[in-house]
Amino acid sequence: MVSYENNPRARLVAALESLIATYSTRHQAFSAWESHCLAAAIAAMRFGEYERALQCLSDIQSPPAGAPTFPLPRALTLDEVQQVIVLIAGNAPRTG
Repeated sequence: MVSYENNPRARLVAALESLIATYSTRHQAFSAWESHCLAAAIAAMRFGEYERALQCLSDIQSPPAGAPTFPLPRALTLDEVQQVIVLIAGNAPRTG
């Protein structure tokens, strides 16, 4: 049996569930930085790049120094993040 620490997909699901639990009490849209990181994480998840997605989620709380400015992304909703959890928790990675 693969341990939790060695299973990036399981760690990613746990990280997303934690994010939803934390942010569901805020009652406001994600910031531009949070939306940017979530969009990057979702893109990585869809291609099975779970370690990269975990790093993107980590960047939400600890942005890298000198983070570049970028255009405002479309605001993500908690429902969209929950849909991604269902996608990665119940399906194999998409390969194109």
